[in-house]
Amino acid sequence: MSFEVEHVREDVEDRYSDADLDEAYQLVMSNQITGDDFKRLVGKSRYAAQTLFFDDLVVFLFPSNRYDAVFASFDYDESFPVNELVSAVSEATTE
Repeated sequence: MSFEVEHVREDVEDRYSDADLDEAYQLVMSNQITGDDFKRLVGKSRYAAQTLFFDDLVVFLFPSNRYDAVFASFDYDESFPVNELVSAVSEATTE
């Protein structure tokens, strides 16, 4: 499996090595596979996004199939429009 990094903010790009990004990719894909198992368990055929909330960061994983997804992270505060972002990306990926 491989991945392609489309964009990394300049203020964080030096923090992560290729090995760090590869490990993150492996963890994301493992989570994606587990998500497929969870969908079957709860009887859902699809989910729009997985979200991870940290103190000042929100991370989204938008799945497209078992081994493909878009991973995005944003600075987070209580005014961040989580629902609007998930809805917009979900609509774009189903068109």
